[in-house]
Amino acid sequence: MEKSIFKRLLLSGLVLVAGTSLLLAFHIYSVRAKKSNEKILALGRIDFKEAIPPQRIGSIRDFTASLNGVHNAVLNAEQGTLVFMYYPAKQSCDYILSSVQNFSHLKSERYMPNKQEMGMGCPVSFKSNDLLSAALALFN
Repeated sequence: MEKSIFKRLLLSGLVLVAGTSLLLAFHIYSVRAKKSNEKILALGRIDFKEAIPPQRIGSIRDFTASLNGVHNAVLNAEQGTLVFMYYPAKQSCDYILSSVQNFSHLKSERYMPNKQEMGMGCPVSFKSNDLLSAALALFN
């Protein structure tokens, strides 16, 4: 009688551990699965290394704005910068860059801010990397 109770407890424990392990594995997979959100807009910037001919300004801006996944485009010919909003779920910034380069036949490159510029651009970023001192500063 004691052997059958022991076997039942052991079998119940194994089933419980196996079920819990499967549930945990499913949870980890569902949390880590990358979900694309088609409503998220990102900003991209292309810097032209050559002067943009005045007659091409409108056509380059309109071409960029007409690309699939691009929401809006603004071209500053004086500074040689093209800033655009795009949907990363629909289009990559590198594809937009290559399309603009092929269309305009001008030397250009994607602008990528360095770490210092990224820190200055976010109003929530901390000047110090010490998370504890930043958290304590909130309560002082």
